[in-house]
Amino acid sequence: MNSIGRKITTLRKQANITQDGLAEALDVTRQSVSQWESDTVIPKADKLKALCEYFNVKPDYFLFENSEFEPLVRTNKEIASAELSEEQSRKKTVFIISAVIISLLAAAIVFFIAWLASAAAAELSEYVVICLQVLSCIILLTVLSILIALIVKYKRNI
Repeated sequence: MNSIGRKITTLRKQANITQDGLAEALDVTRQSVSQWESDTVIPKADKLKALCEYFNVKPDYFLFENSEFEPLVRTNKEIASAELSEEQSRKKTVFIISAVIISLLAAAIVFFIAWLASAAAAELSEYVVICLQVLSCIILLTVLSILIALIVKYKRNI
C-alpha cells in the first residue's frame, strides 16, 4: 500500500529536502510534515494543492493508491510565458491607473481655470481672460503629451 505519507516522503527525499525545508516552503510546521508522512494526519486540500505544485505532480498521484509518479508537464517556455503575461497585466494596470489620474487632474485644472475666467470675466481685462484660456490649452497639451508618452512606453514594454 502506497499511502499519501509515503508518497510525500518519497518525493521529499528525491528532491533532497528536509522536513524543515518542505515545511518552510509550504508555510506549515515541521510537525505537520512529520504527521503527513507518518499518515497520522492527511493534508488539507490547500496544502495538498501546494504539495502538488511544489513537487510538480498531478493531484491523482496523492489521491489514488496505485497512481504512478507523473509530473506535470510545464516547459520553461510555458513558465516564462505565464510570468510574462502576469508582468504585462501588471504594467497594463499601472498604465491605466496613471492615465486616469492624469486625465482627472487635467480636467479638474482646466475646469477650475475656465470657472475662474468666467467668474472674473466681468472684472478682469480681456488680456487676462485670454491668458487664462491659453494656460488651459497649454495644460491640456501637456497632459496629452504625457499620455502619449505613457502609451508609447507601454507599447514598447509589450
